[in-house]
Amino acid sequence: MIAADFLRSLLKAVPYRIHTVLTGNGIQFTNRTCNQYAFIHIFDRICAEYGIEHRLTKPKHPWMNGQVERMNRTIKEAAVKRYYYDSYDLKAHLHTFCDDL
Repeated sequence: MIAADFLRSLLKAVPYRIHTVLTGNGIQFTNRTCNQYAFIHIFDRICAEYGIEHRLTKPKHPWMNGQVERMNRTIKEAAVKRYYYDSYDLKAHLHTFCDDL
């Protein structure tokens, strides 16, 4: 539920369309294999509602997590080098950062 709430908040906060989300195979993102005939997972329902393709990493391929961590680090470094923070206002910063891309 936390991942679904985060996705909803992210969709409200960003000024552009998200077309693809890549996640791990955890229960916060998808049903387990043994529950494949259960209801559609809430994360998948939100993705479908907004027309987002939800991709899952391959099981037992830990280097995929490394790729995600590296991208997060790249974004963080670019943001830290570009901005000085005297207060914490993520929404304003996010809009400014996206406008500069």
